[in-house]
Amino acid sequence: MVNNKRIFSLCALLWLTGQSQASQLSMDVIEQSVVDKRLEQGLAFAEQELKAERLAQQKLKQNVAYCTPCHGGNGKGALAIYPDLAGHDQDYLFEQMQNYKYRRLKNDIKQTMMVRFNDEDMLALAEYFAGFSLEQE
Repeated sequence: MVNNKRIFSLCALLWLTGQSQASQLSMDVIEQSVVDKRLEQGLAFAEQELKAERLAQQKLKQNVAYCTPCHGGNGKGALAIYPDLAGHDQDYLFEQMQNYKYRRLKNDIKQTMMVRFNDEDMLALAEYFAGFSLEQE
């Protein structure tokens, strides 16, 4: 009987060890699955952010093109009658655009031009044109 008890004990130990290893393996698979899922979500989010950034850049490019006939691509007025946007800071440019859009400043042409832009567009344009100085060529 002693041998049978030892055999039974060894079998039980092996079974428990196997269960523990199987349980650990199962946990590893679950953890890897969670990591994989989070990686997929992170990649999907990064792709969405990249797409949004590309769209924003494309929209900015179109909006800048709308402004360049008068203000030039570098913010320097194409003719003396058009004010320079270069050399002004972003806050000033944004405030001026809002003033024309919301009719706090009177200028029928500028008011008509600014209607097409939302605040996000105006902020992006202000940031873009504030990046130029009058000394730049």
